Amino acid sequence: MAKKTPDVRLHESMIAELKLLEAFRDAELELKNGISRKDWDGLERCIREMKALSSDLTAVEERRGGAFHDLQDLVNETENAGFYQVIVHLPAEQRDKLAELYRAMKFAAVGIRSVTYCIDEHLRAINGTLQQILNELFPYRKGNLYSKQGERREAKGNPMVINHRL
Repeated sequence: MAKKTPDVRLHESMIAELKLLEAFRDAELELKNGISRKDWDGLERCIREMKALSSDLTAVEERRGGAFHDLQDLVNETENAGFYQVIVHLPAEQRDKLAELYRAMKFAAVGIRSVTYCIDEHLRAINGTLQQILNELFPYRKGNLYSKQGERREAKGNPMVINHRL
C-alpha cells in the first residue's frame, strides 16, 4: 500500500473532523432540548456521547494538524503560515476541495459556539431566577453572615419569632 501524501491525509482528516463537528453540534442541540424538557436521563446519555465525540475530535484534530504540518514542509512554507497560504501551492481542484472543507468546518464551529451560548444563557437565566426566588423565600440567607469573631459563617436553621404574650 502506497503512503498517502500530506494533502490527501489532510483532506481525509478534514472530512472526518467535519463529520465529528456536525455530530457534536447535533448532540449539543439534543442537550439543549433535554434541558428544556427536563429529561435528566437523556441529558446523561447526551453528555456521555459528547465526551466520546470530544475524544474522537481530539484524535482527528491531532491527525489533521500533523498532516497540515507535513504539507507546510512539502510546499516550503513556514510553521506559522496560514491555511490559505499553504494550500495556494496545490493544484486548483485540490485547493478548492480543501478550501470548501475549511469553510464548512468554520461554519460548524460557529454553529457549536452559538448553541453553547444559548445553553449558557438559558442556564444563567434559570439560575438567576432560582436565586431571586430563594432570596425572597429565605431573606435571612441573603449576603454574608459573620460570627462574633468576624469570620464568615452559614445561616443555621430557620429564624423564628416567638410572641410571649400569647
